[in-house]
Amino acid sequence: MARPGIGTTRGIEGFRRDHQGPFVFSFPDRDVDHKATLVADGNYVATGGWPHMHGTHSVGGWLGLPPCNKQLSLRVMDIWRREGDLLKENWVAIDIIDMCMQMGLDVFAMMKEQLGDNT
Repeated sequence: MARPGIGTTRGIEGFRRDHQGPFVFSFPDRDVDHKATLVADGNYVATGGWPHMHGTHSVGGWLGLPPCNKQLSLRVMDIWRREGDLLKENWVAIDIIDMCMQMGLDVFAMMKEQLGDNT
């Protein structure tokens, strides 16, 4: 079953199936900016960058969107919580609205049009 959104994933298999797999497939040339900020305090670690990653959306599948064949930049923030040697939780904020704008999709204009808002 195709899963067009990221949402909540459970465990490493859910992460690979619902997020990592579709993303890696759709952005085969992705590259991470290793100058990202890293903050750690106790059992928490956070990293992010604006932008943090670049890649060409050359294959469909990510979020159910067709490929735009444009080089996109990703603004991402990742926060992890660990217990001992295990990562127990991971929260990720991805600026998907910005990515859609780079693809030529104005999500807010589409919403206004769908709602019939002419303001």
